[in-house]
Amino acid sequence: MSAQLNVDRANESPADIAPRSPARAEGKIAGGIMHRRDHLPRMAEAAHKGELGQKPDDKAALRWYRLAAEQDPQAAYRLGTMAETGKGMPRDMALALKWYVAAAARNQPDALLRLSQAARDGTLQVTVSDDGVGL
Repeated sequence: MSAQLNVDRANESPADIAPRSPARAEGKIAGGIMHRRDHLPRMAEAAHKGELGQKPDDKAALRWYRLAAEQDPQAAYRLGTMAETGKGMPRDMALALKWYVAAAARNQPDALLRLSQAARDGTLQVTVSDDGVGL
């Protein structure tokens, strides 16, 4: 794999240059830092929390979490919380459930807990059966 440095974009924020798909994530520049696919979860957290010299940015975090969710169950869980609360996107309970289930399928503890809470208290319109979790 050869990474290419795009000097013209080196000073842009992750929100400006977040790649649209994981396949395109290799070799992009984010805030002047070369990253690989395994750095995507960290970039998402940095955008979400306002680290690495940037302010918290829910829309940038959303982009980074989407890229990271394929490989990182914590990123999938974060997408669920963002969909449930409406941070960075319109509030969408069906989408939140989708991301929680994706994270829980990879044994992400917070997602497992959230799904059990949702089944108990009726939030997210979760139903549990022998076939799994659903709406």
